Formats: sequence, C-alpha cells, structure tokens
Amino acid sequence: MLWWILLILALVYIGLLAYRALRFRPAPEEARRPPRAPAVTEMAVAVKLSELVKLPTVSFMDGKGEDPAVFSAFQEKLHALYPAVAERCERMLIGEKGIIYRWPGRSGEKPSVMMSHYDVVPAPDENWVHPPFSGAILDGYVWGRGSIDTKCTLAAAMEAAEQLIGEGFVPENDIYFCFSGDEEVAGPTAPAILSALQKAGVRPWFVLDEGGGIVSDPLPGVSRACAQIGACEKGQAELIFTAEALPGHASRPPRHTALGQVARAIRRMESRPWPLRYSPVFLQMAQTLGPYAKWPWRLVYANLGPLRPFISLATGLRGGEFSSQLRTTAAFTMAEGSAATNVLPQRAMASANARIMPGENSKSARRRAQRIARGLGVKVEAQVFSEPSPISRTDDEVWRTLCDAVQDVWPEALPLPFLYMACTDSRHYSRVCEHVYRFSALAWTKEERALMHSYNERISVKALGRMQAFYQCLMMKL
Repeated sequence: MLWWILLILALVYIGLLAYRALRFRPAPEEARRPPRAPAVTEMAVAVKLSELVKLPTVSFMDGKGEDPAVFSAFQEKLHALYPAVAERCERMLIGEKGIIYRWPGRSGEKPSVMMSHYDVVPAPDENWVHPPFSGAILDGYVWGRGSIDTKCTLAAAMEAAEQLIGEGFVPENDIYFCFSGDEEVAGPTAPAILSALQKAGVRPWFVLDEGGGIVSDPLPGVSRACAQIGACEKGQAELIFTAEALPGHASRPPRHTALGQVARAIRRMESRPWPLRYSPVFLQMAQTLGPYAKWPWRLVYANLGPLRPFISLATGLRGGEFSSQLRTTAAFTMAEGSAATNVLPQRAMASANARIMPGENSKSARRRAQRIARGLGVKVEAQVFSEPSPISRTDDEVWRTLCDAVQDVWPEALPLPFLYMACTDSRHYSRVCEHVYRFSALAWTKEERALMHSYNERISVKALGRMQAFYQCLMMKL
C-alpha cells in the first residue's frame, strides 16, 4: 500500500512540474525593428587596432619583465591615431599607465565613462598561426594578443568618437574615455583614474566596460540570440592551502606527506562544491529565456525552485560554465612541494582561484574552505583581489538606453543582464555609480570566446565594424 501511495505522489509531482512547464511561455515580443546602425568603414578601425596590437603591452604581477617604454609608446600611438579626438578632447595621463580623454558635452550633469584596458597577458610564440604581436590583417581577421581582450573595445570606442567629432556631433553630456594598463594584474591604475575623476568633481552616471556579448547559446537548451550585459561580477580571491611536516628521505615516508595532506584537502574541496545560489540576474535570465528552451530544459527552468536539489547535484557533479553561474567556485591551479624527488617536503602548498557569488564574500569563502580542511593538518589563508560587485539597475532609463543602442545594431538579440564571471576594472566604479555594465559589443561563438588568453587570438574585421557602430549609437543617446 505504501508503494502505491508513493507512486501516486510521484506521478502527481511530475504532473505538476509538466503543467508548470507547459504554461511556461515566452512573453509577447515587439515586432523586430530594422537595424539603425550607422554605416562605418570597417577597415579603418581594423588598421588602427592592428597598430595597437603590434605594441606588446604585457603586464606582470610584480612588474618585472615589463617595458615601460612600450606603454608610453602605446599612449602616444593612440594619441596620433585619433587626431580629431586629440584635438577636441582633453587628455590626462594618470601615473605611468592611466589615460583619460574628456569629450565635452553640452552638459556635465550626467557624465558617462567608456572603459577599456590596453595591457595584455603574455603570449609565447608557440602554436600561433601568425606571431602574437604581428597585428596581421589576414583572412578577414585582425590577429594578435589583445585583439579581443580588449584593445578592440578601446579602438572601436575611439574610432566612434573620431567619426562623430568629424561630423560635428556634440554629445548631450560629457563622455570620458578611461583606459588602464594593468587590469590583467589587478593593478592600481583604475582606482587612480577614478580618484582623479572624483577630485575633478566627476560622479559617473553611466559606466561601460568589457564583458558579455551577442551569443546564440545563452543557457543550456536555449537557442535564442541574446545580448548578455554584465550587471554584476563575481569577486576573486586566492585560497592558499599549506601543510608542514618533518623533512626526510623519501624511502621512509609517513602515511601522508605534507603534500599528501594538501592533496586530501584538494580532494575534499573538489568533492564538495559550494551550495547553489540563484542570483537575481540568473533568475531574470531563466524567466525570460526559459520558455524558449527545448525539452527537458524548459521543464528545468519552469521549476527552478522545486528542482533545486536535483539542479544542485547535477551541476555540482559536472562543473563547467553553467555551474559557475550558480555557485561560488574554487579551481586549484598551482601547487608546490619538495625541491627534489627523493626528499620529503617540509612544506607543501596549493592555491585555488576562488570566484565568489554576489551575496557572499571572501571571508565566508575562507571560512568554508577552513571547515572542509578541518582535521587534515592543513592551514587555509586567503589573498583577496576583489569582492563581488553590487548588481546594477536594470529597470530604469539608463538600462533602456543601453538596450536601445544594442538593438540598433543587433535587432534580433534580446538584451538581458547576466552575471559576469571574470573580474574587470569596472568593479571600482560600483561604489560610486549604480549603472555599471560589462558588454563587449561583440557577436561571438563559444569557440571564439575561448580565444581570450589563448593562442591565435583574433577578431573579425566585420565584428569590429559593428562594435564601432554600437559605440556611435550609444554615444548619440548619452
């Protein structure tokens, strides 16, 4: 009898889930409007980006290995490539790597900030079809380190301003172009730029930095063109696991060496993913895009609450991009032990790169790691790079203005906020502005997104033209 009752309850439960999914339908959409993007000369911005890519502005955490002359050369090359901007806009150099251009508008009441960084990660020559700092324009692409991350947004924004200034356009409000040369190493330039703006009495009304783009696969099971606009970003910290033991000869090992103790902590951490957390931006994405999903994904998005334990289990076991949208993550990336293969390590260490969800913080991440490693003889410390950012507004005039500019260029794409999982310089602005967004204005596939920090980084000339068109549309609305 009990089995029959359980079976009936299970069937009722499944029936309710299916009923909710059947009623989970897309909201009525407005008729797709024709593109309103201005005509641009694609090759002009491509040639200028090529010149900027040729300068190897590689940044390092400790500054060693950097060439200050290259960063200075970049600043002067930028000034020379955009003569109209140079003539019309006041330039301020902040420290050794910061650049600000102020484009005066009719008013300074609602100033906007267009951000980018021009430093890049190292790029060994191996596996590149074209050398990483060649700036080659071949096969419809600009090749080289920084072409996507993110000298492209810098070049497109500057070219947009160059064209508009040449046409005699004056923005409604002041526009600031703020570029840093140490974003990849979480350097001090972006905070120094913000400090300079504040000293000048500038309180940004709108901030745009690199981030999401136009994708056709925004969620598993969903094939719908979407403009992913980062409304918040994860925090970042390094969790450092260390263990100490007596050194000795490897022929007489204890049951667990110091490195073995750390390995046990790693195993525990990887087998116990962080609890699931639905951020407000994820819920908005799921509510809007879920009705477009194929079965059984539509069933999942329609029942995020009832299916939460199953979603937590499945994503925790699999990991990957979707799981990273739903929880804090910790990826072990470095380890060290003994200096010789036949010597027991006196000290062993492993580091995990933690990406922290909004609603949590670095202290809670460290406490959880300490609980998991308890009893293993492992000490856990944290080096904090940034806390999770606040969630920017997506319900007012500023958000609608940004979305309108997106749809001028990509009318087929549905603008939606999302959680940006990397860290950007824009996080510094979140404490003074409630409209900080992360959008790279680039239509790209998952394979193209994987080119960031990898070899054969490149961007299509056509994509660059559309990026410039987006910036022109946006600047005319601000």
